[in-house]
Amino acid sequence: MPDPYQKTPPGVIVSQSPDTSRVYVGSPSIAVLPDGSYVASHDFFGPGTSKDTTVVFRSTDRGLHWEKLCELRGQWWSSLFVHDGLLYTMGTSGPGGGVAIRRSDDGGRNWTTPADETTGLLRTGGRHHCAPVPVIEWRGRLWRAYEWKLPGEGLAGNRVFLISAPVGADLLRADSWRASECLQWPSGTHYRGWREGNVVVGPDDNLAVVIRVDELRRGGMAGMLHLMSDGQTLAFDPARDFIRFPGGCKKFTVRHDPVSNRYWSLTNWAQEKDMPPKALNVERMRNTLALISSADLRNWTVEAVVLYHPDVRNVGFQYADWQFEGEDIVAAVRTAFGGATNCHNANYMTFHRIPNFRRVTATRSTSGHTPAACKRPEAQDPSTCVHPADVDLQAPVTWNKPDAFDPQSDLCPEYYQTIYGPAAKEMMALVGHYALHAYEMNGIHSAPIIKQALHLCDQAAGKVAQDSLLGRDIAMFAKGLEVQRQWYLQIKDGRVAPLRYRTVQAPGNIKVDGMLDEDFWRDLPGSLKDVKHGGEVQYPTTFKIGVRDNNVYIGVKCQDAVGEPLNAVQQPCANMNLWNGDLVEILLETPVHSYYQIAVNPMGSIFNSNRNADPAEQPRRWNSQSEVAVYVDQAAGFWSLEFRIPLAVNSDDPWRGVIGSPPSTENPWFFNICRQRIRKSKAATEFSAFSPTGSGFHNILKFAKLV
Repeated sequence: MPDPYQKTPPGVIVSQSPDTSRVYVGSPSIAVLPDGSYVASHDFFGPGTSKDTTVVFRSTDRGLHWEKLCELRGQWWSSLFVHDGLLYTMGTSGPGGGVAIRRSDDGGRNWTTPADETTGLLRTGGRHHCAPVPVIEWRGRLWRAYEWKLPGEGLAGNRVFLISAPVGADLLRADSWRASECLQWPSGTHYRGWREGNVVVGPDDNLAVVIRVDELRRGGMAGMLHLMSDGQTLAFDPARDFIRFPGGCKKFTVRHDPVSNRYWSLTNWAQEKDMPPKALNVERMRNTLALISSADLRNWTVEAVVLYHPDVRNVGFQYADWQFEGEDIVAAVRTAFGGATNCHNANYMTFHRIPNFRRVTATRSTSGHTPAACKRPEAQDPSTCVHPADVDLQAPVTWNKPDAFDPQSDLCPEYYQTIYGPAAKEMMALVGHYALHAYEMNGIHSAPIIKQALHLCDQAAGKVAQDSLLGRDIAMFAKGLEVQRQWYLQIKDGRVAPLRYRTVQAPGNIKVDGMLDEDFWRDLPGSLKDVKHGGEVQYPTTFKIGVRDNNVYIGVKCQDAVGEPLNAVQQPCANMNLWNGDLVEILLETPVHSYYQIAVNPMGSIFNSNRNADPAEQPRRWNSQSEVAVYVDQAAGFWSLEFRIPLAVNSDDPWRGVIGSPPSTENPWFFNICRQRIRKSKAATEFSAFSPTGSGFHNILKFAKLV
């Protein structure tokens, strides 16, 4: 284990970023050549790169020293593999590019160039995505997994497909390869999407794909797809094919070991002690690299911790690609360490060896359980490492966490006693409290919840010496709570709304067509000001709010330049490109919910979001159930919007409708109406709001009162 204060990463450095602020190391891959030498590769990403270049290295002394061989322009997210004694790399031509493959006849120094369908450019059209994942042989063909989506689609748009070719074919020819049908992400799940699938032969001798799933509550879920007997169709059953997989929300490689007859992986297991707020979120918890295994692909065990560092925000041992070599595992790791801007933006590729990796299962089967000691990093003896790349496996606390957090069963006192010593009781209480209330801590009524978290953290800090490793660990946890601490100081005395707006009774004859031509809309008393300074804007916006029965009616009129086109294109619901143009936002906080967001652009594209939802539950799947219409009169220089927002007074479905009784003096809401006008000219770009916040639209402390 690395010393938490060392400046260079553990293992052997293969490659280092030339500019840690703009150039990051990505997509490590490794292969073992027939002569026993190793070849490793990675690409570069970040604002200082072209995002299409892979760098190749070779070691002839079992990973002790590495030589840079070449750079491959137009190769990205690529896997190294050996077939018929020759070395290949296979990925895409760039981010969202086509499927590209190259061959090297001299061990990685010189490569073919994928110029067309006869030289390695296998597929074009749409946006292809992948990572360094296995290429395997099964039933006379080579197989690899990819994802594909249309331009503008998000993560849930990823469609999984397999590409395969006969083992004796010319792998550089597109007509040698056959693609399966694409499988769409299943609708109606609580997760965000899938990517970076691993093809593997299952225990039933059929092909499966174990794939990363963006489950962001515990970070421990993967998906298992199945290739049907026709060799063309992929199947996935959400009821049984989401599998518990430690670290499953981050990239991993899965391979089958014929010696132990088990499946193995190296993953970024999310340890309880590092959970948010110490980490920003579980997807960015990459400071633990764990060795896990399974006999059946469905039930996985954390066998050992391979690498760990207590700095969860700035250190990452991630995207490990690896191979079996005799009794060992050899791995290439994308490493963020000692100067990286954060845990994601890696500045190194490092090489590691896990000697005698199968001994962990042998120990467990002999003793009946995983070895109990979970040593802290400073307890390691560096003399046990006979090679700079060797890692000293440490036994983990057994991973057996359900997807839904239950502090009564999930928090292990022995674990916290081992990790936090005299502060164990307080840290266990703090982690449990935070896990249950993490997504309530940003609300306007969250002061008691935050106060309890801060109290427990302060108690824990008081149990240890501040300059000890324990003290620094707890101080790092406290630093993660600093945002909540500042929020608490703002809301602990309650909120005084700077503005008030009184609704009026709406008539029963309102037709929601966006034209605002009924008498009710003749007077629009509300007006928007510059969001930061509160001054007048060049293009005024006025509005009116009415209530009838359990419906809230809002009319908004946006003045604009006469004869000039508006800045808007029609977008699918929830497409983030909506924010690049003109739009109006309605922000509503009811007494029982803080808060909802409805955004509409001049083309009528609508964005709905439950702003206080757990990200793992996909806030954008909330549907306001609103009736919305837009009217544009370019010649007159304005566009107008009309909303009918139905209220769900006693709803059992938090994902449909605005929950709350109509606003009144006895039942006040808080709200803001905001407009953005985006132009190439900075002088013509405006951001305005009914209640100026001094910053962005979403400062809920500055929301106006609606009665």
